[in-house]
Amino acid sequence: MKALIASRDSLHTEAITVLLSTTGYSQIQTTFCIDETTKINENIMPDVLIVCYSMKQEGFLFWIDNLHKVPHASHIVALVPDLLPAELAGLIARQVTILHVRDATECLASALLHQHATQHQPVGLTYDPFLSPQILEVVGLVPPKGNALYELTHSELKVASLLLQGYNNKCIAHLLLRSQHTIENHRKHIKDKLALPGGKNALIEHLIPYTRWVLIAAGGG
Repeated sequence: MKALIASRDSLHTEAITVLLSTTGYSQIQTTFCIDETTKINENIMPDVLIVCYSMKQEGFLFWIDNLHKVPHASHIVALVPDLLPAELAGLIARQVTILHVRDATECLASALLHQHATQHQPVGLTYDPFLSPQILEVVGLVPPKGNALYELTHSELKVASLLLQGYNNKCIAHLLLRSQHTIENHRKHIKDKLALPGGKNALIEHLIPYTRWVLIAAGGG
């Protein structure tokens, strides 16, 4: 199996290389230039691409979207430092394995084994992405029994998942082929069911701890 590591941290790269070599990866290439990663990825077509988060979040998501467009889309593992909780949803939704750098050496092997076990499953939000403990603490909670989140309809969960991914009402309406008025009503119903105040960010702030659950629930049925 082949792997590509994109990181500006030489010690980090060396540690990951050693770990990969003991996990069945016989061909490992590294690059210190994040901007060259797309080209190298297309040339060698690795089974897994491991990248250390080192750019603005909007640019990082755009870059990942471009990587997913290549004929041979590598499984991407993002090693991230401390991120704002809201930034993690976009990575999870893009089927990126997310490991906190503090957990990387302990969790990377498990994440890769998880990827091997699920790589033949259809890609979609029903896929259960591996998240390391540091990330799970932020966005991996499961709503407790009786929580009002369980009362949301599938359409409302879909709207909630897209809100977590950073889309506004207009974009959500376009993606779901609905009117903007319909999306606004969905948002109102969600907030009413969750008994949330009228603040602009109240809904997203409430959903963030349950990001992983919302994305998976929205991808089902």
